[in-house]
Amino acid sequence: MRLRTLGTCLLFAVAATGLVLAAPATSDVRGTAVDKNGQPIEDVVLRFQPVAGETSYEGKTNKKGKFWVAGMFNPTPDDQWKVEVVAPGWLPVSLSVEVRNVNRGLAGEPYTMTIKPGAAVPRVTIRPLGTTTIDLTFAPEAEVLAEQKAAAEAAAAAAAAAAGITVPTPQQDPWNEALSMAAAGDTAGSIPLFQKAVEDKPDDAERHRTLAKVLYQNGEVERAVPEAVRAVELEPERLENRLLLVSCYLAQSDRAAAKQALETASVQFPTQTRLLHQSASLAAEDGDTAAAIVAYQSITAIDPQDAEAWVSLADLYARSGQSAQSEAAFEKVVTLDPARAPQVFYNIGALALNKPDRTNADVQKAISAFQRVIELKPDHVQAHKQLGFALLGTGDRAGAKVELEQYLRLTPNAPDAAQIQTLLRTLK
Repeated sequence: MRLRTLGTCLLFAVAATGLVLAAPATSDVRGTAVDKNGQPIEDVVLRFQPVAGETSYEGKTNKKGKFWVAGMFNPTPDDQWKVEVVAPGWLPVSLSVEVRNVNRGLAGEPYTMTIKPGAAVPRVTIRPLGTTTIDLTFAPEAEVLAEQKAAAEAAAAAAAAAAGITVPTPQQDPWNEALSMAAAGDTAGSIPLFQKAVEDKPDDAERHRTLAKVLYQNGEVERAVPEAVRAVELEPERLENRLLLVSCYLAQSDRAAAKQALETASVQFPTQTRLLHQSASLAAEDGDTAAAIVAYQSITAIDPQDAEAWVSLADLYARSGQSAQSEAAFEKVVTLDPARAPQVFYNIGALALNKPDRTNADVQKAISAFQRVIELKPDHVQAHKQLGFALLGTGDRAGAKVELEQYLRLTPNAPDAAQIQTLLRTLK
């Protein structure tokens, strides 16, 4: 009883300082930077900032052209992030984006966009506790500028040659014109041309699929669905058509139709892990833990190297009380992707503390997760802070004091440093 009373008093002390006990829902982003030949580009700096936030997070590509930025926190409910790229001598010409949510399921269809020379990198979606993969392709700046100059000179020469002469405008193929316009970044403007191209060849699955993608990317989901359905009807053996249809249904919030489309596709493609990831994610979001576990087990059986599936499987095992299986799955993650392990365990702790119906078992789970983070990465600032709060909630004053003091040692100029100092004085 005394322990419970002590813990309650300490929680009142925390509340008085205005500190929040829930761990911030951080995210991570990873990807590559390569040239047009697929060769990696080193030392490309990438900065990410929430559209409505002020804090930015920075990463740099290594010798293999890879980057990874972890622990990104968005203080607003907006999932959109601004992206800034610094690569002297290079200009980004395209990017491919894959967004995964907290359950590691795809949040929409992966997409590729062309970046106009000199234009800003488009904003990307990064979900709380999720992972976004961004792969950028670059071209030498001198080469891009030379191409622009040549195009401008050619246009000027053509205009001069045609001065005073009426030249009939050649009839252009709407399909090729639409593709060129979309490749240049004007997807919205390409829609009428894609529609005309579909009308010209109504039995061309590629045209229906492409129109569906463009409509989907521009938020016109209701119009995208029938195009995706038609693409599946014309070319049922193509997995891309099936996945696009599922994404359209999900964007429409028609989960029943999405599940039915997934079940139908899974019969035809039983070993396609992309379908299984979607099925697992939907089951987890609907609270069907057993079905989600079965789906992720299938994924890991097909592809034992799928770290995303092992992460989700470990979390689901933990939620269902299968502690031994959960620990084994997490160990698998650490083996497959050691550099990612600290963020994985931090997210597990954050998920536990952010549950609206948090129990003592959830707090203990969070404590274990944050302790594991610190074992793997002793200077993980947020892990020390959140572990201190979690220990405080159990009445462990000494443990909380150690962790919060370490948090201040690592970040003496933290925005909440004064509040933490006030709290520490109550723990003496």
